[in-house]
Amino acid sequence: VLLLGFFRWLIFEIAVVTSQSMEPTLQKGDAMLVDHRKGQNWQRGQVVLFSTPESWPPLENPKEKLVKRIIGLP
Repeated sequence: VLLLGFFRWLIFEIAVVTSQSMEPTLQKGDAMLVDHRKGQNWQRGQVVLFSTPESWPPLENPKEKLVKRIIGLP
């Protein structure tokens, strides 16, 4: 159980989509397995899970994360 908890906390995370903002790619209620090993080496077209920056308006649930597709890079 401890080993599973370690993997879930450090390497993988299960996230559930709570809105329709990513339809038709992801439907409300879909579950995703997030791989934390990739770091932030993001590429155009990837779907990412992230916490909102402090400069953004607060969400209803501060622990909630956002799921979005990368469409542009600097």
